[in-house]
Amino acid sequence: MCYTVHMLYLLNVLAKKVEKPIRNHIIGREQIRATLLQQLRKTNKCRNILRKGPHAYIELCEKLRSTGHVKDTIHVTLEEQVARFLYIIAYNVKNKTISFFFHRSGETKCRNFYAVLRVVISLEKEFLQQPSGTTISSEILHSNRFYRYFKV
Repeated sequence: MCYTVHMLYLLNVLAKKVEKPIRNHIIGREQIRATLLQQLRKTNKCRNILRKGPHAYIELCEKLRSTGHVKDTIHVTLEEQVARFLYIIAYNVKNKTISFFFHRSGETKCRNFYAVLRVVISLEKEFLQQPSGTTISSEILHSNRFYRYFKV
């Protein structure tokens, strides 16, 4: 009987010791993530990290949100998904490297990346304007380096 009570006591003590660090670790990650996203929105670090100004980043997020195809999830905001997407395409980083900043699983990062990519591709007509081909800019027309590629 004493042995059983002692074992239950030890299990209770060990459960309490294990629970706190895990919870604190998750809360710490959430605070770090929130701080990073706040710095992206409010400072010029956005241009250095995402190669987009904060105003353009926020407008892109609003545009993607208005489509309804990319949404906030329980754990990941749309802003974080877009920031991760822009960081990956700006610096051609690997899935494991991005986890240093965003602390997400590889599956979550991959799923969010492709969700944002699909929406950006669907909005191609709004983001990219293809040249008509009838006019050639003067920089190209008078350049020996580029004109040969645009000859008709």
